[in-house]
Amino acid sequence: MVRSPYGVSPVILRALGRRVEALRLHRGWSQSHLALAAGLTQRGVSFTEAGKREPMASTLFALAEALGTTPEYLWSGDGGPSA
Repeated sequence: MVRSPYGVSPVILRALGRRVEALRLHRGWSQSHLALAAGLTQRGVSFTEAGKREPMASTLFALAEALGTTPEYLWSGDGGPSA
């Protein structure tokens, strides 16, 4: 299995991306809308959702805040989606 430069499994990154996408779609938001709400770029949101990039901690916290959840839920799925 190919790993990211930081050693995080692609399976974990894809799962994180699926959680971000599911919460975004539940809100009826586009990637651009989420990017604006989180202070990120649309490309960054796209890469995160696709599991192509390990997000920095600040990105994870910004996404969680914009989506009304916790960074722990986005990262691991623990605790349920609502903060």
